Parts: sequence; C-alpha cells; structure tokens
Amino acid sequence: MDKAPARQIVLSRAATDLLEEEKRALEARLIEHIRLVPLILREPLEVVIKRRLRVFTTASYTKTPYGYEIDFTRQLKKQSTHGESRIVKGTFGVISIADDIAVVVVTSDPDVSKHGPKRFCDKTYPLARRPFFTSTNLVGIIDRFSNHRGLLPVTLVARGYHRQTGRSRQDCFRQSPSEAVMEMAAQDRSTHSLLVSFRRNPSREIARIAFDRTASANVKAGDPITALRDLVLPGVFESLAASTTFQIERADEPVEQEMVELEFRESTFDNFDAMYALCDAVRKGDGLNASIIHLNPYLQAQILDFFTGKIVDMLVVDQTNVSLIPRSPDAGSAIERISTTIFEHFGEAKARRMTILESI
Repeated sequence: MDKAPARQIVLSRAATDLLEEEKRALEARLIEHIRLVPLILREPLEVVIKRRLRVFTTASYTKTPYGYEIDFTRQLKKQSTHGESRIVKGTFGVISIADDIAVVVVTSDPDVSKHGPKRFCDKTYPLARRPFFTSTNLVGIIDRFSNHRGLLPVTLVARGYHRQTGRSRQDCFRQSPSEAVMEMAAQDRSTHSLLVSFRRNPSREIARIAFDRTASANVKAGDPITALRDLVLPGVFESLAASTTFQIERADEPVEQEMVELEFRESTFDNFDAMYALCDAVRKGDGLNASIIHLNPYLQAQILDFFTGKIVDMLVVDQTNVSLIPRSPDAGSAIERISTTIFEHFGEAKARRMTILESI
C-alpha cells in the first residue's frame, strides 16, 4: 500500500509543552488517557470554535500559545421519572496544527468527554470534518509506526461492526494488527479501531495506544507527541489525499456529469433488504435523510444534507456498486460525508470518480 504524500509539519513549542505536561500527568496516573482527535478545517479554527460553542449551555474560549482552551457547561435534562437533571462542566484544549488541521486534546473522564469535547467534535460539520480512511490504511499506519521504531505491535482489542446488521463486535485475541483486521473481515465485519501494545520485546511495553479510522489516537501509555506526529497526522494526510475523489460539481450538460462510484468487493446489494439497509445506514449520519424514489428493478434515492442544504442522488443498479451524483452545486463535502457513513456501516469499498457515460 502506498502511503499518502508527506507534509512537513513542525509542532509549536507550546503544543509540545502541553503534551509533555499531559504525559507527566499520565505517568503519575493523575489522568487515565490522552485522546487526540483531529479535525480537518474548512473555516479558520477560531470561526469553528465561535460558531460551535452554541452546542453547550454556556461556554467560553481563551486564545493560548498552542491554540485555544474551551470551558463549557451543559445542562442535562432528566432521562426518566426517576432521573434527575444535572450539569456537566469541564475544559479541553484545541491545538492549531496548520491552517487546515486542528487537534482536540481530551483527558477528561468518559462522561465529561461525551458531553464536552466529543459533542464539540461531532457538531463541527460542515465547518470542519473528521478524517476517515480504510482499515488497510489503519494497519499500514500502525505498521509504519512500529517498523520505524523496531517495535512489535500486538493487538489487544479490535472493535468493529457487522456490515449488514450494524451490531458492534469486540475481539480480544492477541495478534498482529493485520491478523486482527482479517479476523474481523472473515466474520463479515468492518474494523473501526485497534488497541495496540507496542513492545520492544514480548515483556517490555513501550506504548499502548488505541487508533481508529478517524485518525484519533487514545494514548493509554507512552508519548502523545510521537502518537500525534506518526499516527494521527499520517491518518489525516491519508484522508486529505482521498478527499479530491469526492469534490465533483454539478455539470450543465448531462453527458459531462461526474459521479462518485463506490465499488464493493462482494455482492453487497443483492436483495431489497440490503438496499433498505443502505438507506437506513445513510439516515444514521447526523443531519442526513434518504428518500427512496423507487426500488424496482434498481434503487434510486435522494439524499438531503440538512446542514448544507445539498442534494445528492444515490443509485444502485447492480450488486456491487453505489453511485452518488450531485444535484446541487458545491456538494463535494456532502458526497464525502455520505460515502464515509456508508463505509462505516458496509465496510471497505473503492471510491472512483467518473462520468455517467463512462459507467454505462
């Protein structure tokens, strides 16, 4: 597998100081993890932060040498007649890496993380997006990280989803990352994340990091700076390199219209139930809705991205391919998000950019 073209990015002294401080807290067991969540920016970072603070009940941000620090509170309503309303509050940092890349640093407990930094990251679209890449790239990045340091990668936990039912699966066999992904694939499951122990020898662990297909690294032991440089950022670059495939425009003439075709290896859509499942999978994307126009003899659905107002046609005319055609101008970001949502639920597919005439 060829890796994405490298970009030379030098972390600021303030960013490395922040991560060194968090590393010392991790080693002292004052925190349990350091999670690094990258965002690919479509607007300046300060604009993204200003406009997305509204997802909290109250929030403020402070400019720092490394980027920004965000303080938030969120009022949660009671979930049942027996529950009580409560307030969740916390602080998290956002490192400015480059004009188009930022990394959210999360060290809080799961409850605060869910209602704070995770909520912030999930709600940044369309001002920013999360990276996404294949499980092949996931393994490749981990292997390069290991080989460069002469380490042995041992998968402790592999997490994924069944391609048809969407049910989650967790395997805890100790094996190499590539073996873990193949084990998942043999069960018709798509791998999403791997918790890997990087070892100098069988008894000496150097780092323990969970890495996933959104290029997020959760450092449970080891150096967060190397995780950022050699896991997170290569994952971001993989996603950026693939992004051009989805940036197609609405053409004036039908014969000139381009589309994105998602080619699956197997006959994934060989029955009506699978096509319904495809539409349901798209609807699970935040702010996406799929309306079925007809289903016999092939699927034609219209997808609306509520956040951007863009419309995309989705066609399935055979058992292995899904075609996405823009019906609105500047719909590339919507097509990419639809594709990512499909990949998350149906596994690996090759994305190709072509004209409608070339597909006939």
